[in-house]
Amino acid sequence: MAFSTDFGYLREGRDSSGLFDILHRAIMDVTIISHIPWIYDFVGLIPGSEAQIKMMKDLGEGLVRQRIQEGSTRHDLFHYLIDEDGVEPIKPSMPNVRSDGLLAFVAGSDTVATALSHTFYFLLQNPRCYQLLQKEVDENFPRGEDPMDFSKQADMPYLNACINESLRLYPPVMSGLQRRVEYGTGGKIIDSTFVPEGTQVSVHHYSLHRNPRHFSPLPEVFWPDRWLAKDTFTLPTGEVIPANQVILDRGSFIPFSTGPQNCAGKAFALLEIRAVLCALLQRFDIKGADGWKLNMWEDGIEDCYVTRCSGPLNVALHRR
Repeated sequence: MAFSTDFGYLREGRDSSGLFDILHRAIMDVTIISHIPWIYDFVGLIPGSEAQIKMMKDLGEGLVRQRIQEGSTRHDLFHYLIDEDGVEPIKPSMPNVRSDGLLAFVAGSDTVATALSHTFYFLLQNPRCYQLLQKEVDENFPRGEDPMDFSKQADMPYLNACINESLRLYPPVMSGLQRRVEYGTGGKIIDSTFVPEGTQVSVHHYSLHRNPRHFSPLPEVFWPDRWLAKDTFTLPTGEVIPANQVILDRGSFIPFSTGPQNCAGKAFALLEIRAVLCALLQRFDIKGADGWKLNMWEDGIEDCYVTRCSGPLNVALHRR
């Protein structure tokens, strides 16, 4: 989608080129520096300290050069990033193209993969939810029917409830994206607090999504029903409560950030997640593999700019 090229991950089943290894190591360094921005000027004074970041920059430059040399036969993301149609009055600079390309590479791969993994983890942890979702998939896409009807997927209530609930509990970027109060503004008032110009601020998605003022009851629990339109709700404990006792603040649900600078790939990411879930649940019964324990997954979750998952999620697929 971004480079009109195949990196061979599905074919080979591994990162044979080492691209993700480079990105993951560099992102850890970038994550630390982003919280202590003034330290960047000193990092270069430490021998070898910029190696990971340099490797990431070199990777971006290499991908851009290759894409420009080879051209493309379709309008991929880079077609627009480098203005191949020549519609922009000023050509984008190479540093900006490289930066946007790397962002697309990271944001369009790790984030969707982790969101899917978290969703399957929660479904395996909650058999009732798994059964309800598979039932909805079967009703909309009987076996043998092509499940790739994206408009129908977008209208499936329980499918989208499960995705939203997974993104609520583990957003792809847990710490949020930083914004800076512009220089020359004299500062801004944010929620009755004066923030000086040049200050970097962010909203911590993980904490916001689990705040009982915005999501209640059971803010720490995977409960997709909270996203459904109902008069009464049955809690996992069996207790029945009226709709007015359920707090669902959709304005505080921002897994893709919010405002004019929110995630440009939000619609495509949701399309991918819906499509994969429908395709797999239609064709397979999925269970945890023998010897795999649920806590092994959550114990390996890390906040490294994007949410990283180093724990195993071993499953067994049985064709239906």
